[in-house]
Amino acid sequence: MHVDDNIAMLKMGIEKGETLPKAVLKGYESYLTPHIVDTIENSYFYEPFTRIPESIAADKKADFIKRGKAAIEKSIVQGYQTFHDFIVEEYRPNAADAIGISAQPGGENFYQQQVEFYATLPMTADDIFEKGK
Repeated sequence: MHVDDNIAMLKMGIEKGETLPKAVLKGYESYLTPHIVDTIENSYFYEPFTRIPESIAADKKADFIKRGKAAIEKSIVQGYQTFHDFIVEEYRPNAADAIGISAQPGGENFYQQQVEFYATLPMTADDIFEKGK
């Protein structure tokens, strides 16, 4: 399942100390909760099933809707719930307190590499700052 793969990768980030900052994650669950519904018909993903053409036979339409609802419940609603719970209970509590890549393991080296790549010169961030003043 796609959600499980993402969670596994985020857990690896936690183990390595490479996470998003907590400040970025504040309120993040508000993007997930709209997809955690009690009634499948209230799911954003159910909407296309409301537009099945009348030219589709009633028995096929009913079967299509039945299978669609099951897929939404099993894959989408449960997936969003699993990801929501992981973010709230495990990822956010273990997320970085500091903001900025330099606070991450190896972050200063990464930042320097990015400075050199984008400046196209072997300069430090401080060198560029001083030049800009």
